[in-house]
Amino acid sequence: CLNKPIRFAYISSSTATEDPLNDEVFDENRPYRSDKSFYYAWTKAQGEKEVLDHIKNHNLDAFILRPTAIVGPEDPGPSRFGQTIMDLHRGKLPFITTGGYNMVDVRDLSQTIINSISRAKKGEVYLTGGQFISLKELAFIANPRKIPSLLSIDLLLSVLPLIKLYERLFNLRWPISKESLTTLKYAPKQMNCSRAINELGHNIRTTKRSVEDLIQWF
Repeated sequence: CLNKPIRFAYISSSTATEDPLNDEVFDENRPYRSDKSFYYAWTKAQGEKEVLDHIKNHNLDAFILRPTAIVGPEDPGPSRFGQTIMDLHRGKLPFITTGGYNMVDVRDLSQTIINSISRAKKGEVYLTGGQFISLKELAFIANPRKIPSLLSIDLLLSVLPLIKLYERLFNLRWPISKESLTTLKYAPKQMNCSRAINELGHNIRTTKRSVEDLIQWF
């Protein structure tokens, strides 16, 4: 991209920055993660720093998008998150936990990426989130007739070694890890995506619509 007349769009993640304290509004101004214990989030932060360095020191025509959890059709993998939604729909998950996360529809994010090529400002960071939803609300959307038992995140963190052993013994694919549970526990409930909305035309459809469309696609 330095040698060609082309823009560089870095698709990062909202997890690249530190979680907010209490009910602080989460926006593009959060400090970067410095803790390597959650390696995915830390590497996203390092990637952003590289891009910003090349913008400053090498005149790279680049910008950064930070999506939240991505959901919606199509999901041919399926992704681990898509599989979790289908397991909820089919009543296969024995329990869910407290907490939740901000989710953005893949179609809205895709259109925002397209828009950003011509509309994003060089060197700018854009939070491209969606709607916060608890796992209990997600389970109700997926299957209102069979909502799994609700266990606290702190309880699951305390018995996580036993859960991981059970997974290995019975070849399960539950989306449970220390990182995923901690992310759900401290996920920002108030997210300000106004910069992406105003400058990139970012659209936010309801998570209910995204999940229902994904189940229909499956």
